[in-house]
Amino acid sequence: MGTATDGENTIWIYVRAEGGRLTDIRFRALACSSCVAAASMLTVLAVGRTLHAARLIDGPRLLLALDGLPPDKTPCADLAARALARALDAARA
Repeated sequence: MGTATDGENTIWIYVRAEGGRLTDIRFRALACSSCVAAASMLTVLAVGRTLHAARLIDGPRLLLALDGLPPDKTPCADLAARALARALDAARA
């Protein structure tokens, strides 16, 4: 599990990996709708990828997949990506 928070929003990402690939990814969010959208898109982009490829999913990549977010909500994509990175770190340990 990986968690990221910015003080107002918190996203938890849970991953399951087998054979070096993400076979299942879920999230829980106590966050605004933009953070929920970013975390949801993250699950779509990450499942089935190798752990290395999943690490390449960052805020800008999420924003592109979402076709953008309002300017004041773009940090939500970074928050989701940070939670994924922490979940991948925990899965590797």
